[in-house]
Amino acid sequence: MKKKIVLAAVFILTALCLAMAVSKPDRDKHLDALTELGTKVMQSQFEEDSFGSLLMGFINSDKIIRPVLDQKLIINDYGIVNVGFLELEEKNQIISFGVLGKVFTASVEQVNAALEENGGIDSLMPDSLF
Repeated sequence: MKKKIVLAAVFILTALCLAMAVSKPDRDKHLDALTELGTKVMQSQFEEDSFGSLLMGFINSDKIIRPVLDQKLIINDYGIVNVGFLELEEKNQIISFGVLGKVFTASVEQVNAALEENGGIDSLMPDSLF
């Protein structure tokens, strides 16, 4: 009886690990989730600036935020999950976590705090833009 329970548990755990490995999100899903987060972060950065708020109305996040994220995003694959790191000047910061086809991101407040620690939003801009 105990052997059957142990075998069933091993089978279930193996099936769960296999499902997690097969369904972990790819880089594009991380980029989609982080582009949405990046748009919210940019809006929060320009909240008090009326010109910045007006500018945010014209910014297409796919054309501005996504290319920057594409350059700065590092995805580490751990078999059954993957973790997204944002490459900042001081250190790499964990910004997303992917499991079972979903991407979980840091909050806007967490990103703003990390940016403040690492030189502000300018630390994300590639040198080629300036």
